[in-house]
Amino acid sequence: MSGWIEIIAVGIAIATSLGLVIGGTMQLSGERALGHRLDLLQTDIALQVDDGMPVQPGLLATLLAGGGEARAEIERDLAAAGYSPTNTILHFGLIRLVATVGTGLLLYVTMTLTRPPSVVNIMIPIAASSLIFLVSKYILKASSARRSRKITSELPFTLDIFVMMVESGASLDQCFRIFATSEGRAAPIVQTAVVLLVEDIQRGMSYDIALARWSERLGVAGARELAGVLRQSLNHGTELASALREFSREFSERRIFVARESIGKKTTQMTVAMLVLLMPALMIVLAGPAVSTLGSTLKKISKEAIKHD
Repeated sequence: MSGWIEIIAVGIAIATSLGLVIGGTMQLSGERALGHRLDLLQTDIALQVDDGMPVQPGLLATLLAGGGEARAEIERDLAAAGYSPTNTILHFGLIRLVATVGTGLLLYVTMTLTRPPSVVNIMIPIAASSLIFLVSKYILKASSARRSRKITSELPFTLDIFVMMVESGASLDQCFRIFATSEGRAAPIVQTAVVLLVEDIQRGMSYDIALARWSERLGVAGARELAGVLRQSLNHGTELASALREFSREFSERRIFVARESIGKKTTQMTVAMLVLLMPALMIVLAGPAVSTLGSTLKKISKEAIKHD
């Protein structure tokens, strides 16, 4: 009987998977057709190029990473983690798929060989595969958040260096080149992004596109606005030092805010840990003697009652 239950469960899982794949393929085909029509409206071909590859991911990458908002979220996390979404979304989807399916199959084979046939042999591998599928996304989010914190801590120093160079008479192009070669060693992540920015400019890319790509490589809140201010200064010659000071102050305050938020979370976590771990022991220490005395008294009363009877 248990063998038939396993066969029915596997059949249901296969039918559900096929239905999801067919429905997802139809939806993704519609999205790709819409994306192709929107791409035809682009007037600047350079905006669609990232290191010689098209921005639109292939069908396999779309199937593996999902479509719509799910794919956009993964692309944002990959960019924030320092990876090019176009080049790595397929790799992330493949690694996620292999880890999910491999974990499920390994557990299923192990439990089939070591345990008698039962529904548990199917449910535990499915639960483990689902957990791996979800944890992979949380790992990506943690990596992107860690890199964003590092960039946010490096940007105030970077902008202060830019302010000093601009006030000393250097142009913005000279600031980028100097920071990319020698002055940016204390901010390695931002320096790497600036080095790529300088390489884009040397290949003949316009400053508008190069700065847009630079802000995408940083992947933190405020980077796009900073790139817009730099473009405006390059195109119209507006005053730059005061704007850079404001951005430096904003990033510093944002770092302080994140630190305060982290302290608040730690305080809440410590309170929960104290309630879960210390309160039971404290209640045992405080109420233990009273409970023991009460138990002894009740025993004496019961013994006396038995004697009188």
